[in-house]
Amino acid sequence: MRVWSLTVRSTALAAAVLLLAGCGNSSPDASPSTDTAVGTASSSTEPTPSGTGTTDAPGTTASPPQLPTSFPEMTVDTTESDALQAVDVINGALLKAGDLGTGFAKAAYTPPDPTDRTALLPCGQVNTAAMFPNALRTGTKLVDGTTAQMDQTVTLFLDEETAKAAFEHAVAGYSCTEGLIGDAPVGITDGGDLTTQIGGDKAHAWAATIGDEAGVLVVVQQGRLTQGFTYVMGAGVEMKDVPNPIEAATLAVKKMQEAGF
Repeated sequence: MRVWSLTVRSTALAAAVLLLAGCGNSSPDASPSTDTAVGTASSSTEPTPSGTGTTDAPGTTASPPQLPTSFPEMTVDTTESDALQAVDVINGALLKAGDLGTGFAKAAYTPPDPTDRTALLPCGQVNTAAMFPNALRTGTKLVDGTTAQMDQTVTLFLDEETAKAAFEHAVAGYSCTEGLIGDAPVGITDGGDLTTQIGGDKAHAWAATIGDEAGVLVVVQQGRLTQGFTYVMGAGVEMKDVPNPIEAATLAVKKMQEAGF
């Protein structure tokens, strides 16, 4: 059986999310590159990860999560032809520079590394890629000089239950008011459930501040697929002067739906 074969869902979907692939921020880099795909997949749902942490309520400071002592292993080689075909289809449906407007260009993108078990989500949980390694991962980075940058990470799992669990893990990883992205302190404001606006089975967004930079984080689950968006604006740049990140995420969900996800 072709485990990565594409199946168009019968219900109308428009979705996308997370940091499923463990979302990170970096300084805008306008050097051109091609889309990249890495990762492997298993034929069954990942075990429920430990160390998701807790919050007193959405948008509060998280209690320190208990980090896991063991991790799921990558089990399936994704270099098979149907896996490569699926990645090609996803890459063809990624956001393009023109989707965000004049001034944006494609830049070097590095997908999350599922073997990196040291990278943490802002609220202290182990990154989603390490907790759910068995998937296809690809994405893109679009930048407008030092004005704005959007990272789009797309992850395709073999089953919907794993995608749902990865989405929930990512949501927990952003459900605090203060955290870290790398070594940088980040303030987080919960934007709430935006499923009806963005599309997909589930969609959630947050506003974030990193030093004098502001940003928006979006995570979406769409069947077996998740998308994560990290949108960062340069110092002194106002939201009204850059493309709307929620509209961009909504378009990305629509494009993946039209591609058969």
